[in-house]
Amino acid sequence: MAKFHNGYEDIKVRLIAFKGNDLAKEVYNFNKYAEFNEGNFGDYSPDNPEAQRIIEEIVTGKTFPKYALEGQNVAFQIENISRICLAQLTRERGFFCSASGDVRPLTQDFIVPRVIYQNKEWMSKIEAAQKILEDVYIDMCEAGVTYMESRYFGLHSQTISLTYNASFSDWARSCNTRTENNFADEINHIYRLMRNEVRKEIDKLTDPLSKKLYEWMFKFTDNKKWYNRDHTYNNDFARFPTPEGYEFSEPAHNDWRNSSWKLELENYYKNSPELLLDGEKEMIEKWMTAEKNGEELPTTYDPNFELVAEKRIKTVDYYNR
Repeated sequence: MAKFHNGYEDIKVRLIAFKGNDLAKEVYNFNKYAEFNEGNFGDYSPDNPEAQRIIEEIVTGKTFPKYALEGQNVAFQIENISRICLAQLTRERGFFCSASGDVRPLTQDFIVPRVIYQNKEWMSKIEAAQKILEDVYIDMCEAGVTYMESRYFGLHSQTISLTYNASFSDWARSCNTRTENNFADEINHIYRLMRNEVRKEIDKLTDPLSKKLYEWMFKFTDNKKWYNRDHTYNNDFARFPTPEGYEFSEPAHNDWRNSSWKLELENYYKNSPELLLDGEKEMIEKWMTAEKNGEELPTTYDPNFELVAEKRIKTVDYYNR
């Protein structure tokens, strides 16, 4: 029997590779032979003045942090994401190993964005459509059609699990990009879960120099400013205000007020505040207060703009079938 998940609540992430207390030692051993060092500084210890100096020069930008950022990796086990999210995630730099659909039957397990999940009429139609696809899939398998061919007829929302390995610098850069509210949703959630797992491990560190390095590197996971990269939502979530006088070249293509990501952020606020980034608590409280007072939330979305879904769907060849 098919299972439909309400949003991203059943996605799980586990940190499976993390250098931890050994980071500063490895960075020290790598850096102490730099051309401006003589390399005769003795073994690593957090009390070694030369180890302290080398780490300090890295975090203050006086020497290259190459090994700290790129010479050590983080790895995660990620469970129950949609294949839509998988396609986005594997665009990032790293190594991926996902569950294969060519050696086993497909799962009948699906991620459904919250806005859709809450609509009983839509869900009834989705469940009916999925049941037809499921029956056809079973028929094909029983007729001897290969796994590789029959899997073409699963839904994109079908869940899959994988492992993900990346250098800390590549992971941190992806984390910073993908946790942008005006840009991403399910993958945003994935990177917040990963970020939270790394944060918990940093808090456990006992080597002060390793902790100092990680605290410095962790800042790169969220160093965003206001958003003007594309027109998905423009900067409508407004974690950071749009500069006064700036005008977007066209309206937002989606209405953030009716998005599942808004509901996910509100769920964080109520149930998982550790997943919120700096300033998001205040951002959510601001719009919740406005809604409570009956005020309309601001947006650059225009339902009459030619590129929004309400208009563009009418231009496709299957619209009037």
